[in-house]
Amino acid sequence: MAYYKLLVLPVSSDGDMKRNLAGACIVNFLCIAWLASDLARRGVVKQLARRLPWVGAVGRDGLVCFVAGAVISLTVDSVLFRSPMG
Repeated sequence: MAYYKLLVLPVSSDGDMKRNLAGACIVNFLCIAWLASDLARRGVVKQLARRLPWVGAVGRDGLVCFVAGAVISLTVDSVLFRSPMG
């Protein structure tokens, strides 16, 4: 559907394309969430965690890394925004 809207239909203006693709993004997210929950229910995630222990480590430390990255990014953006060259 996104391929059709991006390449087949005539060029749209402004934010029209983003508004029209929002439904496709929601459907895509729901499909990925359903697939992930189905894999977890069947035990595939548990088998993956046993075979690849670093996947569990990434999951445990992922939120901390995300928050730290967000803080660093916002700090750098704020400093650059206030700088005379920014």
